Amino acid sequence: MAVSSRPDLVGVLLTGGSSRRMGRDKAFLGPVDRPLAARIAGVLTEVCGGGVVAVGGDGTRLAGLGLDWRPDDHPGSGPLGGIATVARTHPGTDLVVAACDLPWIDAPTVRQLSAALEPNAPGAVYVDRDGRAQWSLVAIGGPLATQAVARFDAGERSLGAVLGDAVVELTPADPQLIADADRPEDLPPELRT
Repeated sequence: MAVSSRPDLVGVLLTGGSSRRMGRDKAFLGPVDRPLAARIAGVLTEVCGGGVVAVGGDGTRLAGLGLDWRPDDHPGSGPLGGIATVARTHPGTDLVVAACDLPWIDAPTVRQLSAALEPNAPGAVYVDRDGRAQWSLVAIGGPLATQAVARFDAGERSLGAVLGDAVVELTPADPQLIADADRPEDLPPELRT
């Protein structure tokens, strides 16, 4: 854990997507001993002193990588379901949420995001890439994470709708670092094996 990690911050690694466009589970792209999910969890661990939880997907394989894995309470409900799963077990806790399809993400970018979120803030911080909200990486204050659970339970499935106007936009130093990979051609060469 890096010295600049926040002990009050929990990382959420979303590993439950169907990966239809990729054609195989994104969490396990790359080297067998350090696939994408393990690499991103390592990045989150550098920043999130409260631990990192992987949600959804192949629990046996993810736990086999040494990850703290939890089944998604609402599989197939999108990222908000995974966030609600962790927010229920960590009530009122600030979260940094990352999808498992961010092959270029690094600790300085996640640290920049978490630094922009005041502890226990009522809002969220998301990153912008080319004028578009990139919901694959977002920091959510504990009060808003608690509200997200209630909104999810009431039937909401859109993360953007839950975060609403309570967001701060952040442009990373290098926007490529927050690019997600949905198809094989989106991947860096070392992950295309």
